[in-house]
Amino acid sequence: MHHLTRRGLGRTSLLSLGTLAALAACASADSDDRAATSAAGASDAGGTEAEGTWPRTVTIGGAEVRLESAPQRIVAVSTETGDLALELVGPERVVGVVEGAQDPSSANQSDLAQQVEHTVVGAPSPDPEQVLALAPDLVLLTQRHGDEESVGESLTASGVPCAAFVSSDFDSPQSVIDVITGLGELLGAEDAAARVTAAVQQQVDEVTTAVEAAQDAPRTLGLFARGPSTMMFADSSSTSTLIELAGGTSIATEAGWRSAPAADPEVLIDAAPEVILVQDFHGAGMGPFASLLESPALAEVPAVAEGRVHLVDALTTSGTAGSRLGEGLRQIAAALHPDLVDEEA
Repeated sequence: MHHLTRRGLGRTSLLSLGTLAALAACASADSDDRAATSAAGASDAGGTEAEGTWPRTVTIGGAEVRLESAPQRIVAVSTETGDLALELVGPERVVGVVEGAQDPSSANQSDLAQQVEHTVVGAPSPDPEQVLALAPDLVLLTQRHGDEESVGESLTASGVPCAAFVSSDFDSPQSVIDVITGLGELLGAEDAAARVTAAVQQQVDEVTTAVEAAQDAPRTLGLFARGPSTMMFADSSSTSTLIELAGGTSIATEAGWRSAPAADPEVLIDAAPEVILVQDFHGAGMGPFASLLESPALAEVPAVAEGRVHLVDALTTSGTAGSRLGEGLRQIAAALHPDLVDEEA
């Protein structure tokens, strides 16, 4: 596996389009030679041949992505796009993924990602030169901040087809189904996409049907930690969306939290949640919140007093859950309505 060293983003911002275009031209010629080999290998491996007719134009995030032929050298520069591409076409047609995609605590297709030859460093906003050096015929990315948007624009300007998603594309089962359907068309993997989306939809239908019988909608608050920061989920998060679908009342939505507030004891006390969900990120469990939840000040908070503080898996309930979001919905529904939903399907 080859790890490409990252050049400074400051230098990247000064690259002329001419430099990128020249590199893209060299990469394109190299890609043409490699594509035939990749296509042959995909055929031998089975299950990775592209479907449908080419060329084709697919609309992703409101922008048209034109592909002259089925992509054989895909680079995914976000964990969630890498997960989905690997799930649909396997590692044979993917030549680059980010480091997070190969980490089993961060990604759902890490076994497949570890079979990909190149690792793109510097995510979520890698140097465009680093990506172009892999001679991609399609780049997949998620735009969350300005730097990531700039990377996408630079790659598109260089002539490489680039499909740019946004965070909200991954925050609900329906939006994920739409993403998978679009990716299936983009990659020529319509049949695989249909199978995956049908499975997600079935999981969602089973849970939402079960919670229709619920007599209440427990007021629920979600906690998560990233690095040293402990926070509460915003109303736009996938976890808040799943709480509502699972027959609960999202306190974040109720309060209109547009961004994730700090996990402040006073806010928790005032919110008086009946259920608290703690997202298990990288196997940290309840650890980041132990002192907060064990504080005597929170002893009378209903969720704490009644023992309704539950751990949920980031791999199935976060914005990178992808096709496992249906599993996350079941896990949350089982915490909110244990009499109606069994966590194990």
